Amino acid sequence: MITAMTKADKIFILGVLLVGITAYLIKGSLLWGAVQPAHMQAVVKVGGEVIRTVQLSPEETPLRFSVQGKQGLAVVEVSGEKIRMLEADCPDQICVKRGWISSAGESIICVPNEIVIYIDAPTAVDAVTY
Repeated sequence: MITAMTKADKIFILGVLLVGITAYLIKGSLLWGAVQPAHMQAVVKVGGEVIRTVQLSPEETPLRFSVQGKQGLAVVEVSGEKIRMLEADCPDQICVKRGWISSAGESIICVPNEIVIYIDAPTAVDAVTY
């Protein structure tokens, strides 16, 4: 036998929904530890080999450097906490059109030159085992 929901049932369901929505909305806040890492770095690879690592911080002075890819030269620019491929010797210029990247996990990839630039950040340790 199925009975109608009582007033207490409706209040309970509403409370559970409010708790869920509140948790979802504050997920990115400091309460959940989702802060941007303080020491981000950009890693530049050619053919899978790391050729340069650059610290990204607001205190760093702007920097430009060349990277020799498989088909030609590329120019990388770093400014504060962001990095981009300024110029590249590749036909489509997709890597140049990508523009600035500034968040951990973002990347710029130049397939013809086999150049990959990505932003890496240290991760917090969850546990240590011995």
